[in-house]
Amino acid sequence: MNYDYFGKFNEEGTLLSLEVFEVEKKEDLGKTEFYREGFYYLGNNISTGIEPEDIFIGHKKYNEVYVNKDGELDTYNPLDFSKSIEIQKLKEQRQSDALIDKFVDDFGAYPNDRSKKLSYLFPDAMTPLPTMLNKNTSFKDAIQNKIEEIKSKDMEYSLMWSGGIDSTLVFYLLVDNDIDFNVAMGINSKLEYPKLYNEICNGTFKNVKKIIDLTNNRNELDNTVIITGEIGDQLVGSDRLVEFSYVERNKPFREVLKEEDYMPYLVSIKEVLGTDKLTTAEFMWGMNFVFKYDNVIRRMNSHLEDIKHNGIIHFFNSDLFQQWSLQNYKESVSFYRIREYKQFYKDLIYSFNNDQDYRLYKTKQSSLKNLAAGE
Repeated sequence: MNYDYFGKFNEEGTLLSLEVFEVEKKEDLGKTEFYREGFYYLGNNISTGIEPEDIFIGHKKYNEVYVNKDGELDTYNPLDFSKSIEIQKLKEQRQSDALIDKFVDDFGAYPNDRSKKLSYLFPDAMTPLPTMLNKNTSFKDAIQNKIEEIKSKDMEYSLMWSGGIDSTLVFYLLVDNDIDFNVAMGINSKLEYPKLYNEICNGTFKNVKKIIDLTNNRNELDNTVIITGEIGDQLVGSDRLVEFSYVERNKPFREVLKEEDYMPYLVSIKEVLGTDKLTTAEFMWGMNFVFKYDNVIRRMNSHLEDIKHNGIIHFFNSDLFQQWSLQNYKESVSFYRIREYKQFYKDLIYSFNNDQDYRLYKTKQSSLKNLAAGE
């Protein structure tokens, strides 16, 4: 039999109590799910070379923890964890638990620190920050770069079109650059942008080769390269901005946000921006750009895990788009009315379709995840 070990420590790093779990298969070691407050995974009998019988000598089990003969929490440490686990890492892990919980509550995703300053916040980021900042990068440059990338591949493309601002902008950019593609959409696409939905269904656009009904025919995405409007949000702000008034958005963030909830993140945001003198809106964009960006890249993989696609292209994910975002974030989050969020995108859409209502009144909605689920 194999065993996974979980331990609880005091502030000095002394082992207070230990939980041992039997694991039938050796390949399952390290996969035990145990979420008791204050306990952390310490290793197993294979990695430590110590068997349970070596641990329990002179000890008895009481209320699911191990105590000494006097019935008090024990400081006996047969595994000598001071050598195998650094106390600083334990303190970081305690801090990260609270940080992660707060981030998930506020942003609906796990944080992944792309600056890698906070090593305990998922440092395995898939999408790096720009290595160099070109101050002359324009949004047009970034678009052209992505269009060239798409045109360079002789593939069948399918656009996940939700009717939302980001994927609608991508739709018109593909049409404008004479790229053939399928449109994958659902009932929410119609609800979000009925005018364009009807135009697509009526065959208005010659570049649209096929309409894929995601509610009933998801398998038609098989063997195509899927294009999304993901990362459009991370470039220009955060959906959390709508929770604050114009005055709150433009105050120094320390006057609006609770310091204990967000200050640990500031070291990473300052690393990226070179300053910590930020408004609430700028800070929230930084949280989205630095910490949520990578989760957004990952999540579509899980939404489409049933599809045998030939790859996913997130249109707004590129080094050039990131450089543009870093140069323009102050302007992007300086809108007055909530409906002016992403106005830059909506103005571009208007240049293609002259739809004044969409330009003035379309607001941000969390639509793509519903579309990916076939809604």
